[in-house]
Amino acid sequence: MKIILKVIILLISGWGVWYFYDMRVNLYSQYEVLGIEDGILEYSQALFYVLAGIFAFVNSRLETKKYSAWFFLLITVGAFFIALEELSWGQRILNFETGEFFATNNFQSEVNIHNIHGTGALIRFGYIAIGIIGSISWIIKKLVKKRDFIFEILNNVPGWELLVLFILPVFINILDRELLAPQDYEVAEFFLSTGIMIWMLLQLVSYAQGSKSFARILPKNL
Repeated sequence: MKIILKVIILLISGWGVWYFYDMRVNLYSQYEVLGIEDGILEYSQALFYVLAGIFAFVNSRLETKKYSAWFFLLITVGAFFIALEELSWGQRILNFETGEFFATNNFQSEVNIHNIHGTGALIRFGYIAIGIIGSISWIIKKLVKKRDFIFEILNNVPGWELLVLFILPVFINILDRELLAPQDYEVAEFFLSTGIMIWMLLQLVSYAQGSKSFARILPKNL
């Protein structure tokens, strides 16, 4: 990818952080509405994870190397899982009743795992881990020998242009929870979903520009 495009992505990401920060400081009532449950940020996250899952699946079909293909399939499963979690597995769309287990153990009485009592710390750790990996893996890539199979996977990691999108969730989740509002976590999750979606899209674009053919994802009889 040309350096100018990477710089543009990085600058737009930085502007996005400033935009939400400025809204939080100067237009907090709007900031609250933006990050409410079932709000635009939450549905945007679900959409971006669905898109990331689609892009990742296509990447897995275009990839000729075994470990990289499985890596993209893992991201496909993870992205679709998170998207369904954000939508409470369709409950918010289909309006079906909450089962006894989730009514008892989910603090929002919804059909999802991430709001079950006791999962908060694990989810925070997950965001921190994914954010750190997404932020520094492009550095680790430079340190790994190209002949190692690990390099095969690292060759597909996010670049420095996505640093802001991955590092923000890390900072939000390591801060004292008393200093933050629920909307802050929604914003952090929105940035992470955006980063993952753009990452998978950039990977797809790189395949389109390379020697691999999109015909590989089509059935052989077409």
